[in-house]
Amino acid sequence: MNKQNKINVSDELVKKIHQTKHPNIKQQTENTFRTSFTISESSMQIINKIKDYYGLSTKELMSIITEFYKNNDEVLQYIIQTAIDEKDDNIDGTVKTFVIKKDTKEFLEKNTWSISRDVLLDRLIVGFNIRFEQLIEGQKKAIQQISEYSQTISDLYSKLELPDGDPIIDRIGLIEFAWQDLISAIEAKLNDNAPIDTNDIWQNC
Repeated sequence: MNKQNKINVSDELVKKIHQTKHPNIKQQTENTFRTSFTISESSMQIINKIKDYYGLSTKELMSIITEFYKNNDEVLQYIIQTAIDEKDDNIDGTVKTFVIKKDTKEFLEKNTWSISRDVLLDRLIVGFNIRFEQLIEGQKKAIQQISEYSQTISDLYSKLELPDGDPIIDRIGLIEFAWQDLISAIEAKLNDNAPIDTNDIWQNC
């Protein structure tokens, strides 16, 4: 790996990761260990970004990342083989001590890996970030697409030749409100990771 630790993320890797199911993000507790890794600055930035977004501890995020690759072995093997082909055998980074779950530690230390534990973790983090960014991009596109439909509803509302108070007008008004509320909810999800409550819209109507 070069001094900047910029992993060559191939189009093939991005394609494989985009085809996976989004990982189940939830807080977990289990037996833990303190262990040290040499980790690049860019990977630490990814860890902190995703931790902040989901409100997770490092231990929880590490568990989610390893579980993601357990469920997507083809992606895992591709990442390992790419590191082998590129003769990536060290990380230019800082030694960090993390508290991680037992099965996370075992996963990273399996003797079957043909690359170092530090290199493996660094590449797994980069790959997981591709999936995370795909989710964020999907939510941004959703806002754009929903906004387009919202404008269509507004146009329809103004074109109807019906008096105020007509039940059709009232119902369309509720639909327009629900559409705008959904846009606000997605924006709150993107900015603050606020949960989207499916029941909240009916409480606000």
